[in-house]
Amino acid sequence: MREGIDSSLILFLITGLRDSILNEIEIEYKKSPVQPLLPAQGAVLCALSKRKQSMRDISAKILRNQSSITPIIQSLENLKLIARTPSEKDLRITLVNLTESGVLARKEILRLSRKVHLWLFSGTTTKDRSELFRILHRMRENLIQKHTDRTRTKNK
Repeated sequence: MREGIDSSLILFLITGLRDSILNEIEIEYKKSPVQPLLPAQGAVLCALSKRKQSMRDISAKILRNQSSITPIIQSLENLKLIARTPSEKDLRITLVNLTESGVLARKEILRLSRKVHLWLFSGTTTKDRSELFRILHRMRENLIQKHTDRTRTKNK
């Protein structure tokens, strides 16, 4: 790290930014025509694409453990934004996909995310953003690897 920057504060900074950003996202959600959602529900909707995905895949995309997304999936199902079906290949696996309402909600969430992105990164250069995204992506990959290693150790 550069001189003059206290590296021990990086996690506090990231945590504070996360909390503030989630608060702003909640405010934007409340102003939108989409039914009231929590940021975690929005993250799950954004993780979904046109094809069905397993809960394991979704949890990996949003960096949450599978047990923590189960209630989120349930709430989205209750709101009729997603549907769950057993996998034809393996009945132990539950697949999740967007409903028509879920597709519309996802589009609105992505629109709101772009809006937040614009004000959040105002005053930064393309180079600044590229560097930040590169570093954050590396940190995400490190977390995924740590999670994978922990899971392997636990299953031995």
